[in-house]
Amino acid sequence: MIELWDHQTKAIDFASNKNWRAMFAMEMGCGKTIAALQSIKRHAGVVYLIVCPNTIKNVWHGEIEKHFSDDIECCILKNSTMKKRVDELNKFLSNRVSCLKKKVVVTNYESISHSAKLFDVLKKQKWSGIICDESHRIANHQSKISKRLCSMDSSMRLCLSGTPIPGDPLKIFGQFKFIDESIFNCSFTKFRARYAVLKRIPSVPVPIVAGFKRMDELRSIFGQNAFHCKTSDVIDLPKSRHQIIEYEPSGHVVKLFNDMRNEMFAQHRNGVLTASNALVRLLLMQQLTNGYFGDEFVCDSRMKALAELFELIPPEEPIVVFARFKSDLISIESACRMAGRKYNEVSGKEKHLAEDGSMLDSTNVLGVQLQAGSEGISLVKSRFGIFYSKDFSFATYAQACARLVRPKQTRPVIFYHLTAKMPRSFDCYLNGVIQNKQINVNEILEEVVSK
Repeated sequence: MIELWDHQTKAIDFASNKNWRAMFAMEMGCGKTIAALQSIKRHAGVVYLIVCPNTIKNVWHGEIEKHFSDDIECCILKNSTMKKRVDELNKFLSNRVSCLKKKVVVTNYESISHSAKLFDVLKKQKWSGIICDESHRIANHQSKISKRLCSMDSSMRLCLSGTPIPGDPLKIFGQFKFIDESIFNCSFTKFRARYAVLKRIPSVPVPIVAGFKRMDELRSIFGQNAFHCKTSDVIDLPKSRHQIIEYEPSGHVVKLFNDMRNEMFAQHRNGVLTASNALVRLLLMQQLTNGYFGDEFVCDSRMKALAELFELIPPEEPIVVFARFKSDLISIESACRMAGRKYNEVSGKEKHLAEDGSMLDSTNVLGVQLQAGSEGISLVKSRFGIFYSKDFSFATYAQACARLVRPKQTRPVIFYHLTAKMPRSFDCYLNGVIQNKQINVNEILEEVVSK
């Protein structure tokens, strides 16, 4: 049985007192996922839908398997085609074998928005509860995904977000409309007229928002319907936490990886695989996992997963991304452009740091090549570290973590580990061995070439 933090218990009680229609406005690292799953366990229902960004579908599955497997049966809709997803959903919903467990379906926003067939099946189901993770995705009340989710039937409705109103108080309307339309009980036009200062420009047909008004009233309504929690308010959070972010690499990359692995296995079996050749091949296979085949860029799955992860972190928060290869830094910079974030770098060629080795105040995302930036610099202005890739040295990995977790760090730090979901990938192996505080190249080789 999982032991909840005090603020998680308070959040669940808050939602219960609101008849399970509420928002968990909790910063990243405060445990929104566990609080939501515990709410499902406590709620008197059977079938639940969780809608989240594609990058974190596996996070939900992992938490359910780790902490709630005795109470919850989970189905992640992630098949390659929508037809297969619809078939998978129908089979899961019709299966009554595990009738003592609650059923949870996890899917991403894009699937519901883009597939009419999947939406039709979801809409026909009478859900005990619907949870929208990173609910700022439905902030636009006129968007297709927002309208579709609002039209679905459920008694429990929870929104989870660390950034419910990113820079615009009006974005709370769409999220609260999903929770309970009676909260504001008016059209968006009337809502905007009450809380926004509108200005008319002759060349623009509709008035623009020039400012906001009645913010005390809006904050009061927000507080009545949202449990708000900052990391600075929580005294029992650990100094650092680690979370694996899985993504699906392309079939082309998986095939190339397996071909290279099989060739290494044959050479190893025949006794012609030398140590130097093995290391070169291991490096090439790791680069392939990251999206590069030699100098050729062959897959953007990892880069897109990083860009989507960027969107989950508040835009004002600086982020540090560690990587091994120069090609990785190119991908990180591209992900920044996709997410609208400014990129700086610490590598063999660049050193965008203050004179004392600390982060510049203007830094939004800092790409750090491991060998160039794992020692001698302080990155405590950030509490978000992402490992885009790792090398084969535990000491280098530990030093990288220590750039953020050090005496001058005043906030809990979260490290994310991008992980390609495929058999015998370097990511899965390195994530496992770092827990034992040692990384052995020979063991990596044996893992790769073993059948």
